[in-house]
Amino acid sequence: MDYLALAEHGAAIAGTVVMTASAICAATKTPDPATKLGKAYRAIEILGLLVGQAKTAGIIPSDAKADQLGAEAAGLAKAVLAAPTP
Repeated sequence: MDYLALAEHGAAIAGTVVMTASAICAATKTPDPATKLGKAYRAIEILGLLVGQAKTAGIIPSDAKADQLGAEAAGLAKAVLAAPTP
């Protein structure tokens, strides 16, 4: 038996399972954990290696803060583009 080929196939299958489970979790909303669907979803999260707070949303800035950040980024981009090239 060729153990190297078996290990390669196992790694490919494991990678496919992780990738598929992660894609399912990324594309769907998290159901209530108390339901059967929520328990199944938790198993899919574990298969996708989404443990801890991997799917927790970050801080969403207010509109005013987002506008300020956008203006700063635009100013920075203009400065970079206007800089003389050596």
